Amino acid sequence: MKERIKSAALFLLIVLSILQTGMLWYSSPSYQENKPSYIQPPLIGNEQYNQIPLHERVASVPVIVHRDGQQGWILPNEPAHRDFLNRLYKASWDDPEPVVPRPEEWNHLYQKAAGVELQFINDLPADAIDVMNEEEISASGINLISRIWIRSDSRGQNVRLWLISDRERKVLESEIDFPDFSKWFQEMERKAQPVKPHFVTGKIPLDEEKDEKISSFPLAVYLPDLPPTVRSFTYPLKQIKVEDIKWLFTDPNQIWTLPSEEGDTYTDGNRMLQHNQQKQTVVYRDLRAEPQPSSAAIELEILNQFMKTHNGWTGSYSLDRRIKEDHIHLYIFRLTVGGLPVYWSGEEDKEEVRPDTIRLKVSSDRVAEYHRSLRYLSSKPSDSRNALLPGRDTVIRELADRGLSLNQLRRLIPGYQVKMLKDHVRLSPVWIALKKNGESILLNP
Repeated sequence: MKERIKSAALFLLIVLSILQTGMLWYSSPSYQENKPSYIQPPLIGNEQYNQIPLHERVASVPVIVHRDGQQGWILPNEPAHRDFLNRLYKASWDDPEPVVPRPEEWNHLYQKAAGVELQFINDLPADAIDVMNEEEISASGINLISRIWIRSDSRGQNVRLWLISDRERKVLESEIDFPDFSKWFQEMERKAQPVKPHFVTGKIPLDEEKDEKISSFPLAVYLPDLPPTVRSFTYPLKQIKVEDIKWLFTDPNQIWTLPSEEGDTYTDGNRMLQHNQQKQTVVYRDLRAEPQPSSAAIELEILNQFMKTHNGWTGSYSLDRRIKEDHIHLYIFRLTVGGLPVYWSGEEDKEEVRPDTIRLKVSSDRVAEYHRSLRYLSSKPSDSRNALLPGRDTVIRELADRGLSLNQLRRLIPGYQVKMLKDHVRLSPVWIALKKNGESILLNP
């Protein structure tokens, strides 16, 4: 009897299964009706710019090579610079621990030790240090990182790394496994161009008794004695169609257009795209995003993936700075050419977007805002030639003529100033003086 009941139940289950399958089959929409909501975005820039890894995107600054009181630098466009960042990324770091350097340690660092100094253009958030290494790094104890300094003992062993916060006057130290450091460092020395330090705080050598009491924290800017040769460029300007930005809407056919004198605004109720026709800029806002900041490393990964989706990196853009606005973070990326930062002519307006910067906000695991120019430089210049940057004496004299002293600065780096030429731009090499108050001044004596 029990066997008959089991057989009947099994038969009933099979019949129900067949009926349910048939209902699902006939009620399912056809393939054409079941269109995915994902839209393949138009690709804007050159794919080559998508290939720049994040650890290069946050560290496009000269590397300073130190040994026995002599310094040289390697600019970001040189293969040795990329090799250093890749080695640093793959090296194994111990968890950094707080240390308080004594004056004799600073003296040894600048006057004797074999080491490499990486100065960020603006302080890097400490929780972004993860992008500099393939392992997770905890930089607890400081909020901002101004410099990374790696040095070894006289035998090229016992390699240690300092994370330095000039603003907070703090240092974290980590032991680092950096294979073949001595051999690699000798190669770096051969490729470095000689420069001299000019101390803006804590001039070396420090007095080991006096300076220990006031906790001196030395920082230098670097200049070559002789005028260095760099390239000047002329680039054609290219144009992005505003239609190619509308992929940001789930369904571009379901949007409203709100016309105005400056340009049209597009919205689907959840997102908004403002087009300024006169300035040729767009500002995209995701109105669903809530102010929920994550770590800088996570936010950088989110926005980098967003930009790569549509080849939005229309050039080699590097992180310039991060600003906190309305409880979320604004990331400003600056165009670099040949590894050197580009600055548009005229006064910089923090509200105006020009082709030298791209601005993004991240919140709730998504890009909340996207500000960019619709104009961008072609991937290939129409003209390129050698040019000379002013040497050390000329730069110092120019600073004095402008009423500036070295102790007002935190960085002094080579870069480019843009001059508009109708549908082209000319990039002329200049020195960029970055003041401690955040102001940038272009020196072109």
